[in-house]
Amino acid sequence: MELGLLKRRLVMGSLAGALRVMLAIPLYLVLTPFMLRELGQEMFGLWSFSTLIISVMTLTDFGFKNALVYHIARAQGQTETINGHFNVAFWTYLAVAGLIVLATALLGPLIVEDILRVPERLGNEAWFVLWVTALSFGLRFIAIPYQAVVEGNQQHAVAQFILLAWLIVNFIGSVIALMLYHNIYALGVVSVFSNIVILAAFFWRVSTHYPFVRLGVKYLKREKFIDMLRFGSGIQIATVLITIREPLLKVLIARVYDLTAVASFEIVYRLCTQLVSLVATPLLGSFSASALLAEHREHELQSIIRTMFGFCVAVFVPAVLFFWTFSVPIIEFWLGASYPQVGEMLPLAFAAFAIYYTTEPLYKALEGAGLSGYSALVQLISVTVSFVAFGRLVDYPAYATSYALLTGFAVFSVSNYVVFRWRFKSITLFTVRQGLWLLGPILAYAACYSTLPSEALPMVFMIYLAAHVWCVRKATIFDLIGIARRLTGLIRARA
Repeated sequence: MELGLLKRRLVMGSLAGALRVMLAIPLYLVLTPFMLRELGQEMFGLWSFSTLIISVMTLTDFGFKNALVYHIARAQGQTETINGHFNVAFWTYLAVAGLIVLATALLGPLIVEDILRVPERLGNEAWFVLWVTALSFGLRFIAIPYQAVVEGNQQHAVAQFILLAWLIVNFIGSVIALMLYHNIYALGVVSVFSNIVILAAFFWRVSTHYPFVRLGVKYLKREKFIDMLRFGSGIQIATVLITIREPLLKVLIARVYDLTAVASFEIVYRLCTQLVSLVATPLLGSFSASALLAEHREHELQSIIRTMFGFCVAVFVPAVLFFWTFSVPIIEFWLGASYPQVGEMLPLAFAAFAIYYTTEPLYKALEGAGLSGYSALVQLISVTVSFVAFGRLVDYPAYATSYALLTGFAVFSVSNYVVFRWRFKSITLFTVRQGLWLLGPILAYAACYSTLPSEALPMVFMIYLAAHVWCVRKATIFDLIGIARRLTGLIRARA
């Protein structure tokens, strides 16, 4: 694929992803207090276990989604090869989905009573959450191979628009369901229906635009399975380690504290995830682009990865300072004064996510270059550090989880930078000069923060933000002003 076309597709995917996330955040901000009011804290905490269960279920991915994207990106035009890899992924996912439904039936009581320790009076609701989560997951799982075909062909915008449709269906359905029935049973029905939408949309896209992709047992070949497993095993281990971080923290919080603490952690974690998605979503194309370019077109890869890394630095630095300054009043305005722990946890938790996702383009580029084993190793180290930190701070519930995330994510990010510089020696990401330009406004803002009254901080932050945007442009880290102008021109041209 020609570099200009690849960049255009990446830009379109980034814009579509940004649109989805820009809509997701206000919808989340509206839906969370609405769900808390309709369900209550305890039932909201119980429903939040659905995300925990889905996280655990994704441990069965085998890394095949990324492996399929990787092989499709490298096998453009090779129909037999693509069908071989696609069928390995599809039939594996179908078998796993069936096994998960069976496991839910057999292990449900153990999960509800012994692992989650749900009170007996909430047993029926917990059992329903397990079943509806397993069904929703199975539908989503079967859609993954079709999504991988779309992304492997660098059609990230299409994938983002389909996920946007799911977001809208899920939000509208959840609001209507809670207004009519006020319980998690209605939410479960909405969850299943919205995942049917995703499966149908990806299936339609592949069948109409990539008709050469076909299902058939005849395409199952031992060598294709080995190809997928060879690359996917490292991704799978990394996925397992990424996935267990949140659910294990939730389990620990539930066992050490209570469901109210789980609800606070759920709010902080989901909020941070939504916010960083504004930046992380435009980076989604870095993996498939690296799979296409890393082998023989490293110079072309530099123009993509360096831009993505600069974008992360330019956006995350002021975002961290913003939440460090204004988290408490923001949470009080959003949820009221009943959730002080959320406001206390948010600054450190968001800083942790920002540190993690700043080097996400580097991490995905290393995976796209074939270093799936590295992704497993760095995630193992990161998760280990996180849980050691949690254990050391367990007596401080307002800070234990935030510091656990911060330490683990910092180790992850530093490792990515070091290994990327080793693997791509010809690619320069950041210079000392750029660092000094970035540091100047930060030091000035820190001085004002420590000396001026809180009433002056909103105006001071706006001044800092203007100085930051000018400095990152002057230092050629990232041209936020230029991007804004181009987007404005694009919108006007379309209008």
